[in-house]
Amino acid sequence: MDIVNFFEKVEGTWFSQRTIHQISTQQSQTGQTTLEITRLPADAAPGTTLCHKLAAASAQWVDALQ
Repeated sequence: MDIVNFFEKVEGTWFSQRTIHQISTQQSQTGQTTLEITRLPADAAPGTTLCHKLAAASAQWVDALQ
C-alpha cells in the first residue's frame, strides 16, 4: 500500500474517545475528538501556502506522495 492509497482508505470522519481512571483519587477524566480527514488537490490553497512557507515547490510534495 502506498501513501496515496492509505489516505484514500482513511478519508472520512473518525471519532475517538478516551477515559482515564485515577485509582488513588477515585476520579475519572474523559475526552472526545471528532477528526475529519479530507484529501485536497495538489493545487489547493492550504497546501501551496504551506509549501511557500517551507520554501518547497508543491510539485515536489505531490511527487513524494505518489
